[in-house]
Amino acid sequence: MAGSWREVGTPQDYLDAVLIRLDRDRVVDATAEVHPTAAIGTALIGRGARIGARAVVGASVVAEGAAVGEDAQVLRSVLLGGEVVEAGERLVDEIRASS
Repeated sequence: MAGSWREVGTPQDYLDAVLIRLDRDRVVDATAEVHPTAAIGTALIGRGARIGARAVVGASVVAEGAAVGEDAQVLRSVLLGGEVVEAGERLVDEIRASS
């Protein structure tokens, strides 16, 4: 098998691996709802995720079903499951996961 391998034993390792794979790009699933005024930098936006008006997402993963409210900021963070960042909230260097 050819290719690279990376340990992702912690949530930070997971985020680092995703950001390396994205290589300063962004991937937005076709089913995600991203408001036209949202600013998306390097990020993985999953299936059914929702990004509100004027929200900022950078160097982050917003996984399937997660949501970022209007005027919220998500930077260097991971949202898994149905996690919600409320309107106006600022999330930096955090991991949030729903069971």
